[in-house]
Amino acid sequence: MKLLVLQNRIIIEDDRIYLENYYDAEHQVANHVNRIINSETPVPWDIKTELDNYCKKNLIELEDKQIEAVIKFSQSIGGFYILNGSAGCGKTFTLKVILKMLDIMYKNIKKSANILLLAPTGKAAKVATKATGMECKTIHRGLKYNPEFGFEYNENNPLEEDIIIVDESSMLDIM
Repeated sequence: MKLLVLQNRIIIEDDRIYLENYYDAEHQVANHVNRIINSETPVPWDIKTELDNYCKKNLIELEDKQIEAVIKFSQSIGGFYILNGSAGCGKTFTLKVILKMLDIMYKNIKKSANILLLAPTGKAAKVATKATGMECKTIHRGLKYNPEFGFEYNENNPLEEDIIIVDESSMLDIM
């Protein structure tokens, strides 16, 4: 094991052992997530009243966890959120309500919500498009991947959208 450390093939931190490339990738992702979290700007608006009105008008009854998610995801510009749960628990339905609340919030600040919906595979993108009523692109298509040159949108050329949603992100690995 000492030889692997000397060759920079593994990293030992406390009682954990990492392959170097995974360790580096995890740190890069963590740094970017922290940067995005720190960019969050609260928007003063009465989301609870808007959500109640929307639910009453559309005969929707949300569970407590769904209400919590909608409020948390719709109270600011920027930030980083994860909507997770088991199959059939209402994630897509909750996402649709979140998207509606974000639309209302952006209108309240006299701005149009520029949203990009992405998924890892073509099939997942088709399912997300059908479920949300919004076009969903594969991640590669959304980032304009070119096999010769890589991704057009990257760290040096960021996406311009206000909101980026990655559906089925559990299909992705850290690399």
